[in-house]
Amino acid sequence: MLVSAVFGWLWEALRWTWHDPDGYNFISGPLADITLLGGAYAILRRHNCAVKGCLRIGRHPVAGTDHIVCRKHHPHESPSAEQVLAEHAASKHREAVTAVGAAATAAEVAATSAAGAPAPAPGEPAARDDGPA
Repeated sequence: MLVSAVFGWLWEALRWTWHDPDGYNFISGPLADITLLGGAYAILRRHNCAVKGCLRIGRHPVAGTDHIVCRKHHPHESPSAEQVLAEHAASKHREAVTAVGAAATAAEVAATSAAGAPAPAPGEPAARDDGPA
């Protein structure tokens, strides 16, 4: 009785799937599902961690090799939020110091050229004019 019920259910499911002579129900039903699942498997297989048995997504290259691994298996520790903020602040400080130094150099060049002296070449110090000798 149980075998008959299972066989009857399977028959109705398959008959409903393939009852269309053009195969539309098969193409838009199980074939679409198989295609999507196969594509998801291919993407996961291509982009997963290189460590055997790890199903995580690998995004971090290992220096000196062609392996792409997940964050868990990467040999370097990832920076903490505090380290990232500290490096960002240090970078902004370096940029500010460089901008102030460039502005001071530009002011010296402008003062020198306004006095009638030729402007120095880039990288050369500005000539000093201490007045009449």
